[in-house]
Amino acid sequence: MSLHSAFNDKVVKPTCGFCQYDFRKGQAKSDGEADDIIDEAIKFYRVNIFFKNYEILGPADRLLIYLIVYINHLIKTVEKDTDGVAALKKMIEIAKKPVPKPSEPKFFMNSIFNDAKSPKESDDYQAYLKEAKEETAKRLIPYLFDSEGRTLLFKYWVGLSKRKFMGYDFS
Repeated sequence: MSLHSAFNDKVVKPTCGFCQYDFRKGQAKSDGEADDIIDEAIKFYRVNIFFKNYEILGPADRLLIYLIVYINHLIKTVEKDTDGVAALKKMIEIAKKPVPKPSEPKFFMNSIFNDAKSPKESDDYQAYLKEAKEETAKRLIPYLFDSEGRTLLFKYWVGLSKRKFMGYDFS
């Protein structure tokens, strides 16, 4: 059974078919603090990556799909790296690349995201996903590398990156 976001019931600032949920930026989660959407994506990656079909129950699931496919792309990109610092640099470079608009043919999630209704919505969409990508990259490093950033941990994450969630490939 696939895992769905706990945020599906919360509609916050709808943008292109998903919602812009708040997430922590640059800080570790404190004890007792609830997961945010990025925590969910990282936590659900190992389960959901096996699914070719995924029922979308709400706007948070759309964002979850995007982030899981993005995480998969990041892992593929750094799978041969042995240095966490170099891997993080690569991940941040990828995160800083412009986010295609849902209407652009090269966007892999055209069928799931909606077109922007205004230039402001398009700008908000791109800025939010860029921030979410950067934060996801930063939070993924501790899952992949030891505390000194020198040894690749959990090689099964790399093995999972050979799969395609819902047949999507981040491009």
